[in-house]
Amino acid sequence: MKLFVFSLFFLFFVQNSKAQEGFSVTTSSSKELFKSKENGVFEFILPNEIKKDNVKNAAQYYTTFFTVNFDESTHNATISMIENNASNRRVILRFFAMNKISKVTVEGNSLTVQEFYEKYLN
Repeated sequence: MKLFVFSLFFLFFVQNSKAQEGFSVTTSSSKELFKSKENGVFEFILPNEIKKDNVKNAAQYYTTFFTVNFDESTHNATISMIENNASNRRVILRFFAMNKISKVTVEGNSLTVQEFYEKYLN
C-alpha cells in the first residue's frame, strides 16, 4: 500500500513538473558526481527562488532516506544518504519535485531529473 501511495505521489509531481517548466539546480562535475555516488553525499546549488523553508518542508518527508543541510547564503544544499543505494538515491527526485526542480545542470549540460538519475544516481 505504501508503494502504491508513493507511486501516485511521485507521478503527480512528475506530471506537474512536465506541465510547467520548473527550476534548475546546478551540481558539480561528472567526476565529483561519481565520487558522490560512492560516498553518498551530494551537493546542489538551488535557485534563489527556493528558500530555506521550502527545503526544510520538503526534506522532512525523507528523513529515513537522507538528510539535507541548506546554506541559505550560498543556496548550497548538501544531501547525505542514510543508506546509500540506488533505490534511496531515487528519492532525491521526489525532493526535487517538491521544490519544483525539473532540470539538473552538470558541466553546462541540462538534464531532466530522470536523465540525471539514470546517468549519475542509478
